Amino acid sequence: MEYMKTYTGLKFYPQKPKELEVSVLDIAHHLSMINRYCGALEVPYSVGQHSLIVEQLFHQRYPEATADERLGALLHDSEEAYLSDLVSPVKHSLADYMELAAKVTRRIFKVLKVSLPLHPFIKQIDTELRVDEVWYLSAWDHADMRLPNFNTPIIPSTPGQTKFLFLQRFVTLKTAEQVHFGSGAESTE
Repeated sequence: MEYMKTYTGLKFYPQKPKELEVSVLDIAHHLSMINRYCGALEVPYSVGQHSLIVEQLFHQRYPEATADERLGALLHDSEEAYLSDLVSPVKHSLADYMELAAKVTRRIFKVLKVSLPLHPFIKQIDTELRVDEVWYLSAWDHADMRLPNFNTPIIPSTPGQTKFLFLQRFVTLKTAEQVHFGSGAESTE
């Protein structure tokens, strides 16, 4: 059986996503290294940085969101840490990929104790953010493009910065969730 070895050395078997050993360090590292748009932008722009921006915009637009909902925004593309990012027209034409992506997502969210389904605003923000990403980061002709939705320039960060910020945001939100909504943590005694 074939597997993928993760950054931390875990083995991911695509045929058995229910047995996936999930590491938030793997997710942060992998997503910080995977470029969006198949690398077709002027500068490298990672899925990890995109995920951070989606969470930030979700919190701005929906300030009453719980820490769990914000974690959902941060992790909305987390399956790509194990499956990589495919451009949307390809991704949506591959039924097997979409099925596997859904299984991996469910496993990640279960292991990390984050609720599904995602808040509907997350998908809306994810979709709207594409306009801004292309507007600020591509060399494509902007004449026929819509104006940015969020009017906040996107400045790409390095993989190391993105990984650090992703982990920091994850820990902050998990801590807030435990403090305000019950820990759910198991005793270490």
